[in-house]
Amino acid sequence: MQLKATMKLCLFVIAVTIALTGAAFAQESKPDTTATGQVAQPSIKILAVETDADVETSIATNAASATFGSLSLTVQVDQTYCATGGVQCTGPGLSTVAPADNNRNPVRLGLQVLRGTTPVNTLTDADVTVVNSFVPAGGSAVGQLSCPACFQNAGNGMYAIFVNPSVGFTWKPGSYFVQIQVRVGARTHRALAQIEIPF
Repeated sequence: MQLKATMKLCLFVIAVTIALTGAAFAQESKPDTTATGQVAQPSIKILAVETDADVETSIATNAASATFGSLSLTVQVDQTYCATGGVQCTGPGLSTVAPADNNRNPVRLGLQVLRGTTPVNTLTDADVTVVNSFVPAGGSAVGQLSCPACFQNAGNGMYAIFVNPSVGFTWKPGSYFVQIQVRVGARTHRALAQIEIPF
């Protein structure tokens, strides 16, 4: 019980810190001009702060999950998708090879949203936001790719989105910490995932 209260307090402090210091809009070009690993001039409005008492989180490389009361959000990172020849990996400045240093090929993020054991099937692209404030030194924030097949609803609480650096920017070797925000009804739920670009 004490652990849950402490975790709740930590999440609240993080949310307040983000509200006070800001975070990068995923769709804006935000380069790390100072080579500090944090993108320039972050700014975002916090739509909601999760305050449920029962909060559990787990963060690991290429995976993330968070539970807010009865709602759970899981994010899985697939960095190999473009190498399979996916249509989301074609177009100006894109190619069907895995994301790497000096290309901007997309990374696929798989999301699962459940309310208890019931899938949440009603989300749209507008309900999902990508926030990426911490990048490798000299990198740029990544954002959600926009294309006809770039938001996929499998109909069973599972979704896929694609993220990549903005036009004019490329991946840099190292870690990108990406927060996925999913709005369900009046509440916004968050999970943190890590994208690793090889050296």
